[in-house]
Amino acid sequence: MGTIRKQSGSTPAQLTASLATYYTVPASTSAKDITFDFLNTDTANAIGITLHLVPSGGTASATNQLFSETAPGGLILAPSEWRSVPIDQSIGAGAFIQVKASIASKVALHITVTEVS
Repeated sequence: MGTIRKQSGSTPAQLTASLATYYTVPASTSAKDITFDFLNTDTANAIGITLHLVPSGGTASATNQLFSETAPGGLILAPSEWRSVPIDQSIGAGAFIQVKASIASKVALHITVTEVS
């Protein structure tokens, strides 16, 4: 077994209304036990979240979409809701996480992963 270290994402980021990269797996490393913490700071509007786990060299697409702001069963945050979403999936070196919200600058995101090298 390789070295395991906990890696927290940077200070919570405000999501935009366009897909943006919020985490990239370092070289010679894989990421597992990924947890997304979302906080909808809007007190009046529900906000949908779209999230992709994109393989190295890939682009966001339906095949790597974890959830959508519009699809049935998608991730919708109620006004002022905080939600922690753990996923039991591993992504390899160079893979990255792209996220967007249906309304910009209203959802804070923090990502925590376990990196294995």
